[in-house]
Amino acid sequence: MNHNLQQIFNIALGGGLVAGVLVISLMVYLFFCYCNKRICEKCGMRPGLLIWAPILNVIPLFRAAQMSGWWFLVLLIPLVGEVLYIVLCVKLCQARGKGILAMLVVLLLPVLGFPYLAFSR
Repeated sequence: MNHNLQQIFNIALGGGLVAGVLVISLMVYLFFCYCNKRICEKCGMRPGLLIWAPILNVIPLFRAAQMSGWWFLVLLIPLVGEVLYIVLCVKLCQARGKGILAMLVVLLLPVLGFPYLAFSR
């Protein structure tokens, strides 16, 4: 009985579960890229294809926040990058005309905050 359970577990981890996790991860990534695209558009900026590129997709967000796209290099520096991320979120909220509550949601719960910025009026 234990051997059968181990075989089932190995099959689930072998292909199906891994493929499922990869598909869901890709869907979440594409959703957040789409949210970032909408945020840029609502800030009056066309993000182009760069919004879909991993790591580089923050460049259009910096531009939408009226910051230089080169700031994305600073995000790679520990601690300084975290402070810059806070500044980016605040400036994005300001560019979208949102208040302090939206800023807090974007900073503390980005999973909810970025879709809010993307789909709110």
